[in-house]
Amino acid sequence: MPAKEFKVGITIPKKFCNAVLRNYYKRQLKAIVHELNVYDMNCHFVMIIRKDFLDASYESKLENTRKLMKKIKNER
Repeated sequence: MPAKEFKVGITIPKKFCNAVLRNYYKRQLKAIVHELNVYDMNCHFVMIIRKDFLDASYESKLENTRKLMKKIKNER
């Protein structure tokens, strides 16, 4: 059932890094979501970030997130 608006929650486990870096990675992922402009999807997401994603470059994160959003759009 689709939601009325787009929402995303980003979670990074404490064991991966300290609070400053967790906030940095959250801001980075929010910027990627904003850059992809997926606000028309009308879904609620919770993204649980894994260690290998944190270690990747920005371009790699952008491409992986783009593929994920495309896959979700195609399944709807």
